[in-house]
Amino acid sequence: MITPTYLLWMILVVILSLSGGCEKEEKNKNQLQCTVTVKKGADDDIIGKWKLVKARIIKLAHDISTEDYSCNDIIYHFKADGSLIISGVDDGMPVMRNGEYAFEFNDTILYDHLEYDHTLKIGKLKKACGIHNNAMTLDASPVDGNTLYFIRVE
Repeated sequence: MITPTYLLWMILVVILSLSGGCEKEEKNKNQLQCTVTVKKGADDDIIGKWKLVKARIIKLAHDISTEDYSCNDIIYHFKADGSLIISGVDDGMPVMRNGEYAFEFNDTILYDHLEYDHTLKIGKLKKACGIHNNAMTLDASPVDGNTLYFIRVE
């Protein structure tokens, strides 16, 4: 005869084994596909090399996707002379093409409703810019542009 204690243990074992088999593996949305080594710097200094790691891409006004570029070598190299060298961009990527551009980085707020303390002008294009803990965000979403996420690498 099966005792109530034995039956309770059997049910508990079955429930635990089934719940472990049905467990979903969730991926952290902020986790990058490839590891990127961060170089420390000041939150008000853009000079140096920045690696593109993610892009929030807006297509047809309401179709928004996020692409991980952490395994690519897309580098924005901001130089003290006011020049920017972009490298590693393949055709069709949602960023400016490889090349050299003039840039201006200043402490003005481009859009009041966004929480970015800087404006970055590359050529004639202005983007809201935020730097925090060696991560930089360039946000052109208020004008239906993309939002780019970088990590300081040099």
